[in-house]
Amino acid sequence: MSRRITQLLTILLVSSTTIAEADYWDAGSWIDTGDSRMRHRMQFLGDNNLIKAPLTTWPLNTVDVYTSMPTHAVDPDRMSPHLQALYLDSQDKLKTGLEIGLSPIKVNISGTTESYLVRGFDDAPRDEVTGYVDGTYTGKYATGRLKLWGIYSDDKRHELRDVIPEVMGETDEIRFDESYLSVPLGNWVITPGAQTRWWGPGWDGSLIMSNNARGFPGISLERQSSRPFDTKWLSWVGPWKLTMFHGQLEEERFIPDTYLFGIRFTFKPWETVEFGLSRTSQWGGEGQPSSFGDFWDVFVGKTGEDGNTVGNSLGGFDVRWRSPFMQNAPFAIYGQMIGEDEFDYLPAKFLYQVGAETWGYYDKFEGSYRLYLEFSNTVSSFDDIKNPEFRETYNIAYNHPIYRSGYRYVNDSMGHAIDSDSNMISVAAMLDQDNGMFWKGWFKYAELNEDNGGFNTIAFRRKEWTSLGVSMETSINKNFRVKVGGFVTNENVQDQSSDTDGGVFASLTSAF
Repeated sequence: MSRRITQLLTILLVSSTTIAEADYWDAGSWIDTGDSRMRHRMQFLGDNNLIKAPLTTWPLNTVDVYTSMPTHAVDPDRMSPHLQALYLDSQDKLKTGLEIGLSPIKVNISGTTESYLVRGFDDAPRDEVTGYVDGTYTGKYATGRLKLWGIYSDDKRHELRDVIPEVMGETDEIRFDESYLSVPLGNWVITPGAQTRWWGPGWDGSLIMSNNARGFPGISLERQSSRPFDTKWLSWVGPWKLTMFHGQLEEERFIPDTYLFGIRFTFKPWETVEFGLSRTSQWGGEGQPSSFGDFWDVFVGKTGEDGNTVGNSLGGFDVRWRSPFMQNAPFAIYGQMIGEDEFDYLPAKFLYQVGAETWGYYDKFEGSYRLYLEFSNTVSSFDDIKNPEFRETYNIAYNHPIYRSGYRYVNDSMGHAIDSDSNMISVAAMLDQDNGMFWKGWFKYAELNEDNGGFNTIAFRRKEWTSLGVSMETSINKNFRVKVGGFVTNENVQDQSSDTDGGVFASLTSAF
């Protein structure tokens, strides 16, 4: 991680906490990571300037999204019937989520015949059989959520621990993922819990923080309302968010109880552009220096005696640019670059992602659609332009010589799902119909563990992986929602025969 980016984030943190923000907000809930339908709707409204808040840092704060929606926006002369309906429906649901009291209790049961190898921004079943009970209470001074999971998993990767020490332990059968307690402090909210996060504009992966891995226990601090600075010196930043977290990873890893710190700053200087600066660091853990001074060395990117930065840090930036020609040709392009190291005080050994998307309303199918094309690469590169022989460096991404379990939690990469030394191209289409049905179809092709070495938790040997799938979700009535899907995959592992397989999954959620 670049020291310059670290210094910038530090300055922003100090300035944001010293500028008075006296408005008080009631406690509010969060919009979960992993709901593609909700994300499509939020982005659809955002691209029509009906949500002013940044939308590339998940989970989204419900208070921020709701209060950034202009109250005078409904104008039949300049808004389509679909856009009006989407705006009013979203505003009403967000407002309902902020009401004091107990929200409807959700009960879910889901299952899959085959675990999906490369997850994107989806809530497809992670394990063979999953069930949860989910309840949220919103009060005047705090919001509490308890989400109790029961799991049956056929993941056998932990059995390789004796052969590959970096492999971590078996997954828990009882979990509290996505449970939290949020307490507002002025225009800030402090949240202990186990939230899942997604940092960046990508749809099929984030290079630094995604929901590919489960949420881990920790505590976060986030600016609740993203309203611009009042001072003329900083008002050009536009709506902005600052979020930080500090958590602890699992005990069954090469260095047990490793700490993870993260900080992200997003801002919209123009309505058509959103920037993000991100940094995460693994540090401490059993047998490692764990004092506050050691944390400070990690935070500022101090270099150790061996010439390497202390801890295991990733950092970089992302951007999403939306075309201003919304009426005739709505589209956006986005990208993310994350450095695994630094050179001359700048990020180095980059992982990168690029993508493009378009959206609109299709009268024939009576629904809004979104199409995107995305490419991601986790072979670290561009680390030293002066020395071309170092342009590509294997066994760097999500791996570390000290933290040998790598940038992972319970066997899964916390960054992109393709893990280390891989690339993937994907294309997908979504259709959100007015009758409540939501469709998604996708095609993905990935080259995993390209150098046939190092440590990649989903490809111990070089593998070509192809997947074609479709899913549909709809409401049976106002209390039941069902999601079903299926996919076909082909795997070609080096020096082995090709294997074609597939799976189906289903999920039923009731609220009462």
